[in-house]
Amino acid sequence: METGRQFSMPSNLNNPILTKQSILLLEDGFCFCSPEEKAFYPFSDFGVTPEDGIAEFLHQKSIVDDCQLILFNSPSILIPSLNYDAKLVSNYWEPYASLAPTSELKSSNSTNGLVRFIYPQTKAISQKLPWINKIPAYALLYDRIIEYSQQDFNKQIYVHLFAGFFDLFITQGTRIIMANRFPHQNEEDFMYYLFYAAEQLQLSENSVKIYFLGEFDSFASYYEGVKNFQNDLHFMETTVSHLPISQDPVPFWNA
Repeated sequence: METGRQFSMPSNLNNPILTKQSILLLEDGFCFCSPEEKAFYPFSDFGVTPEDGIAEFLHQKSIVDDCQLILFNSPSILIPSLNYDAKLVSNYWEPYASLAPTSELKSSNSTNGLVRFIYPQTKAISQKLPWINKIPAYALLYDRIIEYSQQDFNKQIYVHLFAGFFDLFITQGTRIIMANRFPHQNEEDFMYYLFYAAEQLQLSENSVKIYFLGEFDSFASYYEGVKNFQNDLHFMETTVSHLPISQDPVPFWNA
């Protein structure tokens, strides 16, 4: 039962490369990424729980190892490693959001060892997919963003747009000043949350560089809206995707 919305990977993509076959877990489905293809599979196509749907898909693909599950269905809290205490994990998360009884909190280190990521993971994922390596999406985003931000000690804004949400990182060198996720349905939603966050940190218009992770037709109106207020606009990676967001809900990441 492979009913995903499949498309071949264009040969000229310069997107960040996932190191192996990957499942990008979203709220309403998942993307499967391999060197040969990227496809979106809505959970509604399976008629079973998300965990069972992923397990069934991997079985049909005969994938038993060399695959990673990237958790895009929830953001993470970032805690400086020097301040992290494993006994306080639930305390770190509590002010941010309620934890569903079907989930448990996990934590992992950043590649550079400077921060810890705290994130929820469903217990069913742990039980039904114990062999697959699970990675919080913020770990990937953090690594990619720090590559850029560490070269500039001025404050910078990084935006990762995808279907229904965007991740906002505000940095200064290797320091993460803010990391949060906001919903959006249109450019008005997006600009409200973007400039509200900037205002809270007293970042005036045109005082910081704004970097978008990739450039995609689906978000062209968002870029144009920001350009009305902010001149210093940049795109991380030179990739341009012309696919509708319904076919590629997380367009920045490919295998």
